[in-house]
Amino acid sequence: MVRLYRMFLAACCLALLVSICSCSGGGDEAGVFVSKEAGFSIKYPENWVVYAEVGSWMPVVEGESPLDDEDDGFSEYVAVDVETLPSKMSVDEYFDHHRKELAAENTFFEQHEEGEVDIDGTKARYLLYDKEMPEAYWRILAYVMVKKGKGYVIHCAVENQQFSRHQETLMEVAHTFEFK
Repeated sequence: MVRLYRMFLAACCLALLVSICSCSGGGDEAGVFVSKEAGFSIKYPENWVVYAEVGSWMPVVEGESPLDDEDDGFSEYVAVDVETLPSKMSVDEYFDHHRKELAAENTFFEQHEEGEVDIDGTKARYLLYDKEMPEAYWRILAYVMVKKGKGYVIHCAVENQQFSRHQETLMEVAHTFEFK
C-alpha cells in the first residue's frame, strides 16, 4: 500500500513538473532549455526531468536524470546558475570568487582538480570538488564563465562514488551550453 501511494505521489509530481516546465522557458527542440533573459540555452537528455525558474537566476534551470533502478537513491543533475556581476570581472576573478564562496559555505569541501576548457567559444574555468550534503557526499564538476556582465556556473553533480560512471554524460550536457 505504501509503495502504491509513493508511485501515485511520484506520478502526480512528475505531471506537475512537466506542466510547469512547458510554461517556463523551453525551446523548440526536445530537451533544449532556452532563456533569453539569462542569455543561454542547454540541452538535456530526453529522459531527464527539467525544472526551470526563468525569473530567478539562481539556478535558472536544473535537469535531473532518472533513477538507475529501485536501489538508486539520487538523481544526477546539471544546473545552471546565472548572476549579474557587480563590476567587470574576468573569468579568472569570478572563478576565484566562486571557489572561495564554496569553501566558506560548506562544512566539508575538498577540491580535486581545476583547469580551463572552451564552452561555446568562450573560456571556461572548471573545478572538480566534493561537498557534503545532508543525504550524501556529492562530487561536483563546476564550469565557470563570464559573458556580457553575467557570471555563469554550470554545476554537474553526482553522488561522489558514482562520478566516474556518469562523468561522460554530465560533461556532454554541460558542453551543449550556448550563449544566446
